[in-house]
Amino acid sequence: MNTLEKKVNTFGSKSRQRNDREDRLIDYRLWKYKLNKLYTTDIDQIEWRVIDKKMIPVAVLEMTRIDDDQIPGPNYFRAIINRFETRDTQKYTITHVANCLGVDAFIVAFLKNLSYYMIYNLSKGDRWEKYNEYQYINWLQNLGQKTDPFDF
Repeated sequence: MNTLEKKVNTFGSKSRQRNDREDRLIDYRLWKYKLNKLYTTDIDQIEWRVIDKKMIPVAVLEMTRIDDDQIPGPNYFRAIINRFETRDTQKYTITHVANCLGVDAFIVAFLKNLSYYMIYNLSKGDRWEKYNEYQYINWLQNLGQKTDPFDF
């Protein structure tokens, strides 16, 4: 067995450790689907920040790729919400985890070419927000930032 040296990005954070794009959990997931009366939620991402030298969760993200390079119409996004709220009970499980962490849960629908990101606050039921790549990076970086109540 090879010992892998930890790979880090230019900011010193852990980066992807493997070069392949294999879904290494597919066999397990397919096996698990066959089991009766078990329910598992695959949460895509939990965003963390170091605040006062402590790792603090700031958001739960559910990622969904839009298989196109154009932003689809409103029916597409209504179908995503419907899937989360009724078909798969994802809204209940994901917002429950987010509540336990004291953060909001968001759906992030992104274009295949990564040029635009549509964000929906699943915890609050807000409207979809459209961000280009730079706006999305800014949104991510600002997660967990406390707003000043006196900042008018």
